[in-house]
This record gives sequence, structure tokens and C-alpha cells, in this order.
Amino acid sequence: MRMVFRLIHTASKSIGDFLFPKRCLGCRAPNTLFCRKCELFYAMPERTRLSSGVITLSLFRYSTPPIRQVVRHIKYRHAYTLAEQFGDICKKYAHDLAPLFPPDASVMVIPIPISSKTKRTRGYNHTEIFARAIADAHRWDMRLDALKKIKHTPSQTTFHTKQERKNNIKNSIALSDAFSPKGKTILLVDDVLTTGATLNECARLLQNAGAKKIFGIVVAKG
Repeated sequence: MRMVFRLIHTASKSIGDFLFPKRCLGCRAPNTLFCRKCELFYAMPERTRLSSGVITLSLFRYSTPPIRQVVRHIKYRHAYTLAEQFGDICKKYAHDLAPLFPPDASVMVIPIPISSKTKRTRGYNHTEIFARAIADAHRWDMRLDALKKIKHTPSQTTFHTKQERKNNIKNSIALSDAFSPKGKTILLVDDVLTTGATLNECARLLQNAGAKKIFGIVVAKG
């Protein structure tokens, strides 16, 4: 199965690079999908405390047109290279959360899961790409299988109220039997923070299983 996904990744990357030749989505500069100048110009790092108590670092504003384009390209237009680039951006900002970690914390990076149906369609889980970049850069542990999407749900973007999003995600994610978060400091990785329903649901599962502390990092805040 991993080989199949790897082949899909390669094909998705080739398709994405062909459909979207390298021009910055912010300023149209050549030879890059998102230039360093636009990264610095649009970056608005902000910490948000969710209702679950999870402190989440967002890097950009989703309402900014170039950032909205970035997220949509990554999720719906096979822009694998762009996902890798934003993984590199995430890893640079992740250190802003480190001072909040408990002393001698055993940090575990966990991407928010997507359904197998979505992964087959997309060819990859972009949050895994972000998570791997963060974990590798900071030498933190990572578990791709810690959380699993057990029920395919409509995109959260199709719902507008906090309660609708909460109901949509409820009972659609489960903690893997092969993973125990007990005593660990968890860093959840996602793309967009809107109402916090997805991160709160994942945090609830991890807290109930004994996680010591939970933090989050997202590309953009809606």
C-alpha cells in the first residue's frame, strides 16, 4: 500500500508541476510557487487558545487571497511541491512553540488524518508533509498512524457554524490501538484553523488517553 501511495505522490507531483508552473501565487515572481518576500510580507504568526486548552500557532491569515490560493492548490490541485515548500515554512515557525513545552518534554508530532477516500483522490495527506518537515527539522518523534479517520465526512468548508462543524467531525476520528500518548507532549499539525472543531476533537481523544500537553500548528487561521 505504501508503494501505491508513493507512486501516486510522484504522479501527483508531476501533474501539479505541469499544471502550475513555478510562479509565485503572491507576486507572480518566476521560479517559485511562493517567494521568500511574500512569505515575510504575509506571515502573521498568532497563538490561539482553543476551548480544549490547546494553544495553536497559525502562520498566515486564510482571508489573504494568495494564502487561500496556496491552501486550495495544495488540497485540490495536486500541488505537491507547494506542500513541501509550506512544510519548510512550518518547520521554521514551529520553534516559537517550543518555549511552552514542559521541561524535558517528549514531543510527538501528529498530522491530522484524512479519510482513505480523500487520500486516494488527492494522492497524499498534506498535513503529513508538513508534520514530517517539522519533526525532521527539530528531531522530534512523529507518528503518522496515531490518529485515523474512520468515517469519510464532507469538507468542513461546506459548514458555516461552529456547531455544524463540530457535529460533522464528531466520532469520525479515532485513536489508533497501536499508539499511546500517555505522558507525551503532542504537536498536532493541520492546514487551516477556523472554529477549531477538528483540533478540539483530536485533542479530546489524546487527552482522554493521557497526553501530558497538546499544542497545534496550522498554516492559516480563518
